[in-house]
Amino acid sequence: MEREAREARRAAEVHAREKAKAERVVSAKALRTATEKLAAQEATLAAHTAALAQHEKALRGVETYLVRTSKKTKRRGGGGGGLLPLLLIVGGGYLLARRPEVRQRVLDTVRGVNPEAADALHRAGRQVRNIVGEVWLERAGEETNPTRKTASYGATSTQGTTSQNAIREADRPTDEVKKDAGRAG
Repeated sequence: MEREAREARRAAEVHAREKAKAERVVSAKALRTATEKLAAQEATLAAHTAALAQHEKALRGVETYLVRTSKKTKRRGGGGGGLLPLLLIVGGGYLLARRPEVRQRVLDTVRGVNPEAADALHRAGRQVRNIVGEVWLERAGEETNPTRKTASYGATSTQGTTSQNAIREADRPTDEVKKDAGRAG
């Protein structure tokens, strides 16, 4: 029995040594793998750092260019920076005035987001139209030629239409006039 106990102890010690050796081998293997991964990450980091330095240099160049351009623009007294927004506003206003389907699409889109804003936009559009109509009426009243033809339809003020009706007719889209002409003819 003693002999069996000794052999069991010895077997346990051998097993413990083999287990510790295996753990050291695994740990060494894991250490090598981790070291290789770390080296790869350091190489990637170095490449990214170099690229970042190049980008920062380019960014400093752009910043310098913008500062110089800004100073030149200030010295010249502007540079027409307000011209593009003004052209966009005027062009958009003209488009909305001449194309009712575009105007309606804009109102429908705004109404889908905020009905109150759509109503306010509609009221503002009517106010602008009334103001523009008054200006056109004043201009039409200043003209001395009563047989002036309107731009779109050839109706004269001596044919029974007032200046205001002529302006309204001139503002109607071509499709509506064609429909009316088809009904009358």
